[in-house]
Amino acid sequence: MVLMIYVFYYIYMDAIHDEFLSKGDPVLLSIRISRENLQSTLAVEQIFAQLHAIYSGFTFAEVYLEGKMNFTISLEIVSLGGKVSFFVRTPRRYIGLIETAFYARYPSAEILEVTDYMTNLKRWTPEASWDVWGTEMKLIKDFPYPLKTYGEFEHPTAEEKIIDPLAALIEALNKAESHELLAVQILLRPIADSEWAPEAIAMSKKLKKDFRTGATGSKAAAPSKMGKLVREVSSELLPFLDGGSAEEEAENGQLSPGERLILEAIEHKASKPGYQSKIRLLHIAPKDRFDGSKKGAIIGSFRQLADSNLNGLKPDTNLTWTAHSYVFLKGLEQPYLDYKTESKKARFVEAYADRSMWLGLPTMVLNTEEIATLYHFPISSSEGVSQGNVDNIAVRKGQPPADLPIM
Repeated sequence: MVLMIYVFYYIYMDAIHDEFLSKGDPVLLSIRISRENLQSTLAVEQIFAQLHAIYSGFTFAEVYLEGKMNFTISLEIVSLGGKVSFFVRTPRRYIGLIETAFYARYPSAEILEVTDYMTNLKRWTPEASWDVWGTEMKLIKDFPYPLKTYGEFEHPTAEEKIIDPLAALIEALNKAESHELLAVQILLRPIADSEWAPEAIAMSKKLKKDFRTGATGSKAAAPSKMGKLVREVSSELLPFLDGGSAEEEAENGQLSPGERLILEAIEHKASKPGYQSKIRLLHIAPKDRFDGSKKGAIIGSFRQLADSNLNGLKPDTNLTWTAHSYVFLKGLEQPYLDYKTESKKARFVEAYADRSMWLGLPTMVLNTEEIATLYHFPISSSEGVSQGNVDNIAVRKGQPPADLPIM
C-alpha cells in the first residue's frame, strides 16, 4: 500500500512539474566575448551570484497543486567540429537578466539566440547512423566539501601568468574532428541558503569535534594528559591575556593546519550562494568514425579540480555511463549487455537534449565560486589556453556543421 502511494505521488509530481516547466519556452544563447579578455574569473562568479536572483520561494499549494519550481539554466561548453563555443540555455523570461549580468562584466560581448545544436540529435536508437558516449560527473565526497577553485590557480599580481583551470578541458575539446561533437553541460537551479548551508555548517562542527578526538582517522589524536593540562591552564589565563574565548582558543590549538584548512574551506563554501547542479559529458560521432579514446582527455581535465583533503569530481561509471560491464561470462551475457547499453545511450541522449534535472544521478550542490571555476571564458594572459579554436568572433545562426551526424 505504501509503495503504491509513493508511486502515485511520484507520477503525479512528475506530471505537474512537466506541465509547469513546459511553459518556460527555453532558448539557447550563444555568448561571445573579445579575444583579448582580461577579466578575471571573479567576474564570472559575480554573474552567477547575480543570476541567483531568479530563485523564488513557493507556497505549499503552488508546489503540490500547481507544480511550481525554480527553472533550470544550462551552461554548455561545446566543440562542434573542433570549434569551442559557450552557450547558456535558459527560459525566455530570464534573457533580460542574463544579458544584464553578462554585459555588466563584458560590455563588448555578443549574446545571440541560436538554433539548438541538439535539434537533430534529440533521440538515439540502435538504428541511428551515429553513436554516442556520455556520463555524469559526481562528487567524490559529500557536497559540503568544496572543489579546488580558480583562486588556487591564480597568482595575486597581474604581472604573473594565470594558470586557467579550464585549459585542459578547452584543449581536449579543441581536438574534436570535423565530424564530432564534444560537450560539457552544467545544469543549475538556485536554492535558498537555508536548504543547504546549515548542513555544511553542521558538518564543519562535527569534523571539528572529530578532529579533536581523533575520530576521523586523520592525524589528529586524542588530547594527552599534558594537552589537558595546557587546556586547563589556557582556560584560566587566556581571558586575561587577550580577552578572547579560552574555550575557542584551546579547541583551535588542537587542530593541525590541514584540519583548519578543511574546516575553513567548508565554511567558505557555505558562505556563498548555492545551486542544485548536474554535470554531463557528451561525445557524438558517426558510427564508422567514432573514437572512444576522446572521453579520457575530457574526464582527465576535471582531475586538476581535486584536492585530496577536500573534494573532486569523478565520472559515474554505474548508472549514467553509456556502457554496461559483464559480471561472469561476456559471451553468455552479451544480449543483456547490448540491451542495457542501448537503453543507457537512449536515456542519456534524452536527458542531455532535454536538459533534464530528473534523469540520471541526484543533484549535487555547488556554490558560485565552484561554478565559475567550471564555466568561464579563457583569459588571454592565461598559460596553456589555446585561443585559436575558441569561438569569440562572429556568431553563425543556423544548423551545426553539415558533416555532423543527424538522425
